Amino acid sequence: MYEQDPQIFHDRSYNAVIEIRKILISLATGILAVYFIVLTQEVKPGLSSFEKATLIFSIILFSLTIFFGILAWYSDNKRFFYRAKESENPSGKEAYSPSKDYWFNKRRFSDKFFFSLFSTGILCSSIFLFLRIAN
Repeated sequence: MYEQDPQIFHDRSYNAVIEIRKILISLATGILAVYFIVLTQEVKPGLSSFEKATLIFSIILFSLTIFFGILAWYSDNKRFFYRAKESENPSGKEAYSPSKDYWFNKRRFSDKFFFSLFSTGILCSSIFLFLRIAN
């Protein structure tokens, strides 16, 4: 068996996260668009209080999913900016490390919320659909 450079797998992992983030942001945006189109029309039969609460909670979750996804992209942008600054000026590496670490931690924080918010939003949407079908 031959050995491969571990960096290849790190790169693949990072690219997979970027692709997942793109897909989930697109899905969350699409779901919000569908909610907007459907809810700007008259809904018959009317929504119960629990259905309204489930919908509102779902909309908030998908909105936060989009927010944290964009924050993760922005954090990557800032982190790589400071990483480039470190490469340009190796003697001043210490000046950029705290900023780079700050944005790295922001991205990790964003990713944790991003995936859990999207999953919870899907669960809430499923509950809402179940309630509508059951009526």
